[in-house]
Amino acid sequence: MATEHSLGIAAQAWCDPRTSNLVIEPALAEVFAEILDKYREAIIWMSASPSFRSGGEAFTGWLKIQETLLK
Repeated sequence: MATEHSLGIAAQAWCDPRTSNLVIEPALAEVFAEILDKYREAIIWMSASPSFRSGGEAFTGWLKIQETLLK
């Protein structure tokens, strides 16, 4: 089962002007959200790497991803 946060991100696809005229398909939204949760778990795992910590090589990119997926 997908998290509420990822379901919200999936629902944003239907808020986009290019797709707002489409009917929400709950099963598709659920699968998309589950995929997002897998990425979220991987990102959390990456946070243990020194290059993703403050001052690390990948820190700036980490902040962008964190702001979107780890709220």
